[in-house]
Amino acid sequence: MTADPSHTYFVVGAERSGSTLLRLMIACHTEIAMVGQFEYAILGVGDDGTLPDPAAFAADMEVDRIFQASGLTIDPALGYRELAHDLLEQTRAAADAEIVGGMVHFEFDRLLHLWPEARFVHLVRDGRDVSRSAIAMGWAGDMWHAGDGWLHAEHMWDAMSVTIPQDRRHELRYEDLVTSPEPTLRALTAFLGVDFSPAMFDYPEVSDYPAPDPARLDQWRHKLGPDEIRLAEARVGAMLRSRGYELSGGDTTPPSRTELRRLTISNRVFRARHRLERYGALLWLKELVTRRLGMHDRWRAYKIEMNELEQAGLMKVPPAVP
Repeated sequence: MTADPSHTYFVVGAERSGSTLLRLMIACHTEIAMVGQFEYAILGVGDDGTLPDPAAFAADMEVDRIFQASGLTIDPALGYRELAHDLLEQTRAAADAEIVGGMVHFEFDRLLHLWPEARFVHLVRDGRDVSRSAIAMGWAGDMWHAGDGWLHAEHMWDAMSVTIPQDRRHELRYEDLVTSPEPTLRALTAFLGVDFSPAMFDYPEVSDYPAPDPARLDQWRHKLGPDEIRLAEARVGAMLRSRGYELSGGDTTPPSRTELRRLTISNRVFRARHRLERYGALLWLKELVTRRLGMHDRWRAYKIEMNELEQAGLMKVPPAVP
């Protein structure tokens, strides 16, 4: 059976918002299937709904680390809309599930061009903890710049959610998932139209993730210094309040022009150093040169090598790192 379009759902929100934990819980439910990190299906979709060329998409997926690990296949006979739907259908059929969805962190407003009838789960976490985690992953060098991804995702949700009927959108807070997991999952499964299953708590048996630990919440309070909290709340404070998170009550003065220039430079240096440490200077340079010169075959080989190094680096990150 092919899933009804209204039985398709997407979990959307910023990276490092607890999406892996939620995905593992959902994966243990026999009636719900999910594609993790489904961004590759919509990043080529234009803001106006223009769809990618299927052949070009297939070529891109040959070097896409996440797609290559998914086990999915591309039917060259399909148009792009049908192709994207088929990727979800493959996932649903493999799991023999009733409903299917995907986890999307970037440009998720474009999903509406392909799945206008889908249901959406907005996953949100305290932006200070998200920012701190982004630094730990090497994606940003300070709490001012680390908040950009969270802000972008939350602003995007605010803009798109007003176009989605209330009965097709659901809010889920990471903090509630950790402190009150069963009521939170019951509300989620009711929204998705299936019964709650205690098996959703079996994920530690099939993964390296431990059970939810409330002690891991609000880590920013004891792992950030006063100046880091100032930068974080100066950057994302207004959005934090709109999401129901209380501020620390401390200084929220934004960086001066001089401080911002210094932060911008140090952020670029931090990110560049992280890339060089992961890939090595020579591989990084070869990938850059061949990509810019259009040397596709050589670039492809270097890109695959970088994917392998990136995957190895991700495997070294302890599951408990938020």
